[in-house]
Amino acid sequence: TYSGKVFQVTLLTLGGFLLLPLLVIILILESPIHPEVLSLKEPPLMKGCWEPNLKLREAQRLYEDQILGPESIANIGDVFFTGTADGKILKLIGRRIITVTTLGRAPCGKNP
Repeated sequence: TYSGKVFQVTLLTLGGFLLLPLLVIILILESPIHPEVLSLKEPPLMKGCWEPNLKLREAQRLYEDQILGPESIANIGDVFFTGTADGKILKLIGRRIITVTTLGRAPCGKNP
């Protein structure tokens, strides 16, 4: 329509009058900002309490491939309790796994 074309021409003219001087100023004038090169020193050696802790690499994995996604673990005496991704609450005594209860339904594609 005619009013749509008038609007487009007005918008383009206004944009040109505002953006063109801004582009000229940006391209012609020199920036007042003069950045300095920053060089960092070598980081200090990590010693004492900052030394990398590699003790977990020596840890023994327990219940590997026996428990589906333990979410949290509670320790009561020598017994551990954990909730798993499949909705079970398990009691871990030594190497034994005892199912205390099952919450909800089995995950998709699994039979209860």
